[in-house]
Amino acid sequence: MCFKLLKRQKNNNIKTYEQELFNTYGNCNKLTKSISVLVFADTHNMFSYDTSKLEEVKNMQFDVCLLLGDHSLTDVTEILKVVPISKVFGIRGNHDKSDILTTCGIQNINGKVINVNGIKIGAIQGSIKYKETTAPLYTHEESLQIAEQLTNVDILISHDTYFVKDSNEITHDGLKGITEAIYRNHTPVHIHGHLHVNDQQTLLNGTKSYGVYGVTLLNL
Repeated sequence: MCFKLLKRQKNNNIKTYEQELFNTYGNCNKLTKSISVLVFADTHNMFSYDTSKLEEVKNMQFDVCLLLGDHSLTDVTEILKVVPISKVFGIRGNHDKSDILTTCGIQNINGKVINVNGIKIGAIQGSIKYKETTAPLYTHEESLQIAEQLTNVDILISHDTYFVKDSNEITHDGLKGITEAIYRNHTPVHIHGHLHVNDQQTLLNGTKSYGVYGVTLLNL
């Protein structure tokens, strides 16, 4: 599916958390194999009233399907009608108060690494802790602990985005653990949701970070 690329602005005159990590770890690795990834993010019950996008999915060819969180039970149920469950893996978002993935028999890969066609995919779920809830919200320190479990991944998926610096919009600043995992493991590709945009960013180390909203097919 085609989407418009939006660019988030960076101020390179300010020393950021990302720049500190770049100074420590240097450039990312190259993705040496190709993979086709079907990604769902932040559907927020949309498939309960509109399944037109799922009709397009029926004709798609892909290696793996990744759910990035903030999906209703209806969303996941409808997705599984058109995508084989054997190809589906997921993580929870900041609005997922219950583990719908487990309820539907989908493996939650938060803090884990899976291998798809020789490509290692790691995951960090949730977002920054901005309220009390049963959904997975983490402090930066907690996200760094999750990041420590991930090694040598080619693709990192997350619900939230990577963290660069503090701003006045804490709910969308990202998590330090995501940035740390990308840089420490020299990860060439990052895929995230949460911001409700379809965009592509290139980090200082060369990592391609794809923001996804709704449903997108990425040929990497």
